[in-house]
Amino acid sequence: MMDQRQQNIDLMTVKDVKAMLRCSVALAYKLADDGRIPSIRIDCPGVGRQKKRLLRFKREDVIRFIESHYKR
Repeated sequence: MMDQRQQNIDLMTVKDVKAMLRCSVALAYKLADDGRIPSIRIDCPGVGRQKKRLLRFKREDVIRFIESHYKR
């Protein structure tokens, strides 16, 4: 059973971040890799040589990133 905290987590995909920031997918990955926007990486089972990993962002972290770079 999900508690209240779990229900309020709003995870975004790289494409969601791309749309919100109006940037490229590559930049969204770079911001995550550099730690400029906190992210969650989830290993996915699969076959092949390259392991796939999901990348997710908390909506509030992306909003915080935007607000911290907003110039008035």
